[in-house]
Amino acid sequence: MPITRTVMVDDDGSGTTGTILNNAWLQTIYNQIDGAAGAWTDVAFDAANYTAAAGTWTVAAGFQSVLRYLVAPGPRIVFVTFSLGGNTTISASTAYLAITCPGMPAPLAASQSTFAYWIVSGLGVGVCSPTAPSIQLARDISGTPFPAQTSGITYLQGEVFYRY
Repeated sequence: MPITRTVMVDDDGSGTTGTILNNAWLQTIYNQIDGAAGAWTDVAFDAANYTAAAGTWTVAAGFQSVLRYLVAPGPRIVFVTFSLGGNTTISASTAYLAITCPGMPAPLAASQSTFAYWIVSGLGVGVCSPTAPSIQLARDISGTPFPAQTSGITYLQGEVFYRY
């Protein structure tokens, strides 16, 4: 969101206060601040954005509540947030699930974050690993696979940030 801009004006007629040069300098600073803020990219639903290491992860339209990312210039950081809920299926036991965010830059180095999940067999905190253009979601650090799930409720929610 751009900041509110104030324009310098020559309000006393002397040509020495709030000159055009001062205003141009101030607007340059405003432009740099606006450019550093970045903007969220909302990823439209596409069933192809949801895959599994083994089998098929099926996410129906309407179960993607949020999938978006922000590429922050300045320190070169990417923030990703996702929230999925509803009746999704996993056709076979799988080591990880992956969410693709088209346009997301590749991380500089391996980084991880956590996400919360609720599946038929239980709930827990998993590990997210960004690999551009996707995020791999592992059930835990020891490699416990997500079970096959032909019906039932699946919720996944998390935030990831990394340097690019």
